[in-house]
Amino acid sequence: MDRNDVVEVCGICLEVKEFHTTNTPEFWSKEALEKWSESSSDITLVCKENGKIIGLALVSVHVPTSKATFENLWVDENYRKQGVSKKLFNEVLRQLEEKGIKFIMSLTQEGNNLSQKAMDSFGFVRGKKFYWYEKYL
Repeated sequence: MDRNDVVEVCGICLEVKEFHTTNTPEFWSKEALEKWSESSSDITLVCKENGKIIGLALVSVHVPTSKATFENLWVDENYRKQGVSKKLFNEVLRQLEEKGIKFIMSLTQEGNNLSQKAMDSFGFVRGKKFYWYEKYL
């Protein structure tokens, strides 16, 4: 993902209710995504067909602890079950291995069965249930 993709990614992700952590539809700001896309440690990927984003993966990496967090994974409904999420995930893994990262985790909403199935298929182990807390500073 580069700066040219940020506006489209923001638009897509504001529409994806599974990305909303509270009842207020919010997503990463345009400015945050621009910085994120330029980060040398984090991973921001988009998959395109005919110039349109059909999938994306946003991963934050904490180098000192060798830990990555799969923040967001999305595939357009018209392209699901065609291997797009697997391609994105495999590229994330390749880049994490290249960076020497040893651990990746992900959070999904309790009722988001599609994401849970994806994480299961990628070999993630389900842990305990948690509550999401947030506070803007």
